[in-house]
Amino acid sequence: MTAFETAAFLVTFAGLLIATYTDLKQRIVEDYISYGMIGLGLLIHLWESLSLHDWSPFYYSLGIAAATFCGGFILWRLGFWAGGDVKLFTGIAALLPFRPLFLTDQIGLAANPAFLPIFPLTVLLFSLFAMFPVGIALAAYRLHQKPAVKNKIIKDLKAQIPTNAYFAVAAAGLVEASQVYLNNSLFAIAGILVFFVLPKKIRPVAAALAFAAGIIANTPEALVSAATTFVVLEALSLVFKLSFSKEIFRTEKQISNLAEGDIVATTIYEKNNEIFVENNPDIQTIIKNLKTQTTSNDRRIICASYNAGGLENNQIQELQILAKQQKIPSTILVKESAPFVPAILAGFVLASVFGELLWKIVMP
Repeated sequence: MTAFETAAFLVTFAGLLIATYTDLKQRIVEDYISYGMIGLGLLIHLWESLSLHDWSPFYYSLGIAAATFCGGFILWRLGFWAGGDVKLFTGIAALLPFRPLFLTDQIGLAANPAFLPIFPLTVLLFSLFAMFPVGIALAAYRLHQKPAVKNKIIKDLKAQIPTNAYFAVAAAGLVEASQVYLNNSLFAIAGILVFFVLPKKIRPVAAALAFAAGIIANTPEALVSAATTFVVLEALSLVFKLSFSKEIFRTEKQISNLAEGDIVATTIYEKNNEIFVENNPDIQTIIKNLKTQTTSNDRRIICASYNAGGLENNQIQELQILAKQQKIPSTILVKESAPFVPAILAGFVLASVFGELLWKIVMP
């Protein structure tokens, strides 16, 4: 590990620490942090190239930073990322295009040098992993504050229990029977696919017959497999409900109280001098709006539900004027999101230690 790599790692870590603090405190990443990381990254690798008489380090830093910015720009344009996320990941790319060995050296973990300049992508993947438990915890907290939504989700989960139970016993029975009698699990997969297309009235009988065959073939394994599958399905159902329930992370807010950075769940646009409001647009509507925004001149987007960057001051002012003119309602749906930069910091640490393992699994 070189002094340049150590310097790049420490600058990245310090930058993410500061960005995490500002994100938690102000829900914003100051530009000086991201631009500082980009500038220092290019400067460190320029110095490295001059010292080694080899321009590869600088070219990798500049090239991967540019590629990361382009990819992030696309995500920002689609509304999945905020502008601060794009600049922050560009800074990581400029500093560390390859996975650093600093942490693995410090903890004495043997690791081979990274073979691909995809460390920013690795950080993103681990950041998403780190964000998952945070999102679930936040969803559980919000459920506690919204009893009506909690009761609805509990009701939905209870209604899902029979379906999960039928599938669990059918899958367990088919797997055990096919392994014992046919010595081939492919028949179990085919049977499970057939189970999905059966009429709902027939599924309980089919599940019972399949499970009976599994019990006869291997009683202990069938019982354990059915119980395990059922628990996993119930857990996945809960996670799915918490992750995709619109009611949990959306609240109604007075337009007069909107603040910069608020992420709306409503799309408002002007067409032919008329104002249109779309609450909770589905994915097809979002894609249509994106296409229209870039190809049509007769529709002007005032605010969009697919913009993860949140509202800007000029948008808020226009919305407040429209609300006063009673052209739109006085309230608007606002999405709540968890701070993402702390997850990026956690993802950075995890990627620094385990990044190689991830890609060995993906590309053995």
